[in-house]
Amino acid sequence: MFGSIPSLIASIFEILFLIFKNIVTFFIPVYFLKKSIKDQTVFITGAGHGLGKVLAKELSKLGAIILCCDISKELCEETVEEIKNSGGSALAYIADVSKRTDMYETAEKIKKEVGTVNILINNAGIRVGNTFLDTADYNIQRVLAVNILAHMWTVKAFLPDMVDKDSGHIVTISSLAGLFGVNGLVDYSTSKFAAVGFHESIYSEMQILGKMGIKFTLICPYIINTGMFPLSNKLGLSLDPEYGARKIVESILTNKQLLIIPHIFRVLYLFKGSMPFNVQFKLGRLFGNDIFLKKEYWS
Repeated sequence: MFGSIPSLIASIFEILFLIFKNIVTFFIPVYFLKKSIKDQTVFITGAGHGLGKVLAKELSKLGAIILCCDISKELCEETVEEIKNSGGSALAYIADVSKRTDMYETAEKIKKEVGTVNILINNAGIRVGNTFLDTADYNIQRVLAVNILAHMWTVKAFLPDMVDKDSGHIVTISSLAGLFGVNGLVDYSTSKFAAVGFHESIYSEMQILGKMGIKFTLICPYIINTGMFPLSNKLGLSLDPEYGARKIVESILTNKQLLIIPHIFRVLYLFKGSMPFNVQFKLGRLFGNDIFLKKEYWS
């Protein structure tokens, strides 16, 4: 099952070494771990507003060339204009990320106009909050198309160049709803679970292929105050978009593999596997899992 005894022992030592390395890295000040992304190209979906817009502006301050992608021409160009007015460099690409033809055509256009994409940030998302039985089939398909299929189209479009160069960074903006099932968000939560699974699977493929130069960062935040979710959860918790963006940028610069914010949820996630579903449900209610969400929103 595990191969020869020597290979098993070697694997155990490698795992222990990685655990030790991660523990040591945890105590090293972030400043000493940050990489430079100056003059690198960063492709961000859903950059017209919300978290995507804030991320685009934050990354532009570091000297990166921001490739903003959004379905809204007006909002996308507005983000680009704001970045340029602040002395940054940005270009607008209008596309429906849920359509593979749109993404493949956009990728080809970028290769001709700009070149290789160094950092891919899959941020665009949509939700239609309702009970599962009251959610129209069309909306279920739309949520899955934007929140997970779009990840596949963008990665399939830009990953080949990263593989050729053994260099690049793929960032998946998922959600705590991708780690814990959420009432009233069955379609959304399903899509975010899928995004987590896709991210982990692609990471595994690249590791097996020996493409260690391609970095992966998975982001799972709680409610970010962009208007996508109501803020009337029982604990009054929400994340400021600027704070969320700073933590995400910090994770990208340090090649952090997993970011869960606020950190309290890292503890809950750690013990999730040992919790029965009824305990998970009670904890979910504590953090506002019984709120029904009905407003449509693009992020």
